[in-house]
This record gives sequence, structure tokens and C-alpha cells, in this order.
Amino acid sequence: MYEPKRISKVTTVTGLVFEGLGLLAIVLALVVLIVLMGQGRDLFLDQELTEGQVDMILLVINVLIVILFVIGFLVLVFFVVNLYLFTRLLQGRFTPEQAKNVHLYQAIWGGVNILFNQIAGVLYLVSALSGLSDVHSPHDES
Repeated sequence: MYEPKRISKVTTVTGLVFEGLGLLAIVLALVVLIVLMGQGRDLFLDQELTEGQVDMILLVINVLIVILFVIGFLVLVFFVVNLYLFTRLLQGRFTPEQAKNVHLYQAIWGGVNILFNQIAGVLYLVSALSGLSDVHSPHDES
């Protein structure tokens, strides 16, 4: 079985924490937007805005809610998958070949993650590169 190095463990766990914090931020943003929508038109009309401006604000809030729900769902799915895979990796439950594939996935996800969660993305890339250089499959040894 494959046993990851300490640097790979620390960066993976830290990456999972930041990925979870990113998911929490999406949920909090959704809560704030939903509360704003619950206040209705009166909240915005009290701010001396015109009917047209209020309609536009409510439309933008509705669009943001839909976008955040979609992004939040996708992030939640990947977070659960990552939590499962990376926890098993850190516990040494994979063969070297499986660990190599998980580290490759981690590197790809880290690269994608840099677009919207830079800290987690960089941590995953560091962990994956460290892990890939450390993995020795049985075919490598002659």
C-alpha cells in the first residue's frame, strides 16, 4: 500500500479545509440573497430608488441566486468526492497505482480549482506533485 509523505498530507487536509470554507461562503451568500429577496420591494423602495431600479435589483438578485445554487451544488459534489478520495489516500488505502491516479486527479482538480478557489487549488497542486513524485508503482522497479 501507498503511504503519502507528511507534506502531501498537510497540504491535502489544508486544501480540503479551504474548499469547505469556499462552500460555506457560497451558502452564506445564498442565505443573504434569499433574505434580501424575502424583504421584498419595500426594502429597496425605502432607499429612494425608482420602480425600474428596484425591478432590476430584484432581477439581478434572482439571477445570482440561481447561479450560486448551481455553483454550490457542483462544489458540494466535488467536495464530497474529494473528501472521500483524499481521506482514503491519506489513510494509505490505495495501491501505488491507484494513488498515482488519485494524485493525477488531484493535480487536475487543483488546476481547475485555481480559477475560483486559488488557495485550495495551489495546495492541491503542491500535494499532487509531491505525491506523484513519491509514488512508486511495481512496474517502476526493475
